[in-house]
Amino acid sequence: MRIFWFILFISQYTIQLYPQDFWEQTNGPYGGLVYDLAINSSGHIFAGSQYRGVFRSTDNGENWIPKNNGLTASRIYSITINSSNHIFVGTYQNGVFRSTDNGENWIQINNGIPANTSVNALAISSNNHILQEQREVEFCDQQIMEKIGYK
Repeated sequence: MRIFWFILFISQYTIQLYPQDFWEQTNGPYGGLVYDLAINSSGHIFAGSQYRGVFRSTDNGENWIPKNNGLTASRIYSITINSSNHIFVGTYQNGVFRSTDNGENWIQINNGIPANTSVNALAISSNNHILQEQREVEFCDQQIMEKIGYK
């Protein structure tokens, strides 16, 4: 029993001497809530915001630059990046957009997705199929994948 109390005492003392800070506030992005984050293979961070579209940071969150050329939606619910570094965003009532140039330009890829669809979540399977969630998970079939550039 003495060992238990000794260990408890030492652990409390150590925690107070050496606090562990794992989170650090970044310098933005500003303009509403951030709904989702994704990081590409180069370490660039992408943030989907409530009212200002997509932001990109190339310096670990120190600076954020809006990257919305071609986006017709400002509310970004979800972001995912595939193994080719293509970025996909799910939007409020505008479906899905894709960027193949690190967020510089976006094109809408709603082939097979109903008009005015909000996409709350996106995922990419190991064989590059895109899964998107509205109210229930839907699977984008191979024909849709070919239309958006995957074979």
